[in-house]
Amino acid sequence: MTFSETWSVPLGDETIRARHWGPAHTGGNVAVHFEQANVVHLGALLNNRGYPNVDAPAGASVHGWIRVPENMAPADPADALHVYGHAEAGHPFIGTRPDLRYQRDDFTAIIETARRARREGQGVRALVDLTFVGRAAPIRARMGRGPRCDRETKPMHGHFGWLAASVPLVAVALGGSASVGAQPPAKAGTSRPWTVPRTPDGRPDLQGIWTNATLTPLERPRAMAGRAFLTVNEATALEAQASGRQTAADEPAARAQALTGGDVGSYNQFWFDSGSTILPTRQTSLVVDPPDGRVPVRPEAEARRDEALKRSTEHPEFMSMWDRCISRGVPGWIIPAGYNNAYQIVQTPGYVVIHAEMIHDARIVPMDGRPPLPSTLRLLEGDSRGRWDGDTLVVETTNFSDQNWIATSAASGRIKGIPQSTALKIVERFTRTAPDRIDYDARIEDPATFTQPWSLAFPLTKDDEYRIYEYACHEGNRAIEGVLRGARYQERTPDGPKR
Repeated sequence: MTFSETWSVPLGDETIRARHWGPAHTGGNVAVHFEQANVVHLGALLNNRGYPNVDAPAGASVHGWIRVPENMAPADPADALHVYGHAEAGHPFIGTRPDLRYQRDDFTAIIETARRARREGQGVRALVDLTFVGRAAPIRARMGRGPRCDRETKPMHGHFGWLAASVPLVAVALGGSASVGAQPPAKAGTSRPWTVPRTPDGRPDLQGIWTNATLTPLERPRAMAGRAFLTVNEATALEAQASGRQTAADEPAARAQALTGGDVGSYNQFWFDSGSTILPTRQTSLVVDPPDGRVPVRPEAEARRDEALKRSTEHPEFMSMWDRCISRGVPGWIIPAGYNNAYQIVQTPGYVVIHAEMIHDARIVPMDGRPPLPSTLRLLEGDSRGRWDGDTLVVETTNFSDQNWIATSAASGRIKGIPQSTALKIVERFTRTAPDRIDYDARIEDPATFTQPWSLAFPLTKDDEYRIYEYACHEGNRAIEGVLRGARYQERTPDGPKR
């Protein structure tokens, strides 16, 4: 039996549902949920305190494996009993949802440590000499301690001799060979593992200017169906093609050709900042769940989008809030666009402020545990509340109005113009994983607009040289008047469009 994403079958009083969450241990792992018993068999997707076997020839992906636990968590009941495929001697084969995230953080700590070592010129073997890798030690000590487990595990010994077995994981994650025989030993004292910087009140310091310009599209192209990741050669080729298109767009012949069709032209490439590279993960889309990399839009939401876009020159109310210089929406505020893909984070003990360069929009997120606004108060960008989950900033936003769009930029493809409803709920996570990187992911739920929740995930890159200048959009905004006047002029011509 084979299937692409999901498969289910009734068996007596039980319903068995299997789902493929993308490449992880291999390219074909599935989780099997016995729905009535509320038991999820994970197979090799989780190895309790054991060495993860990364089967690269069979299509494994370490980065995909890291995302699987987070994508699985909202899909299965919170109290489901998870059965592991493997466990080290003396440790349980069963646990609960938190164990999924512990393994994810464990893998992330290993990979980020390996990246730092590579940047510092160390060989893979040098990792074996480390005695601490990120937060991996306390995480591994907690694995298997869910409330449904038969017994607690014992804390891991402080020395990370187990990392020697993880060399293939590290090598595959970095795109290299699993062989370490030729690597020279590390010199004692040549490096100290990076740790998350802290604010004066002890919280992870996320402050600075971060960017996310990229060639990676929001949704997976149809031509890449079934492909969660690009190869190195494919990514290089796409970057070269994009560079060629950008250069050609500024050629005099190309601009002259546009004029012959009545197009007065646009900015030249100097003014654009749409990125020149694929994401370092080489994922084929910013959407990471559902596994097909496509936003699960309801047909009725697409119909409302089409109607609004068709009538966008009739009246400002049919235009996007971005066209009107009011808002790019959430999550639209952080979906990469053609320019101004920068965000400044400022922290105080009671608030986190995220200032987006586009439309100089500042999201002010209270961190003091206050309750959300009453449900009768609805905002274009919702009402956000923040909290810390370990070293991860979690921002939950509700109380949206139905007057904004999920995405407003043409770079969002068919999602531009999809309306939001008052049922929209978004949970965003910001995790600093390196001196120059924050891993961002967002879970979007809106049952009136989407057939199921969906997720975005991509890194933000720190850029200390970037300067955010005033984005004077609404002030002196002549574009709306120009668009409406132009449309009325066209309607008066004999062969022009008619309302």
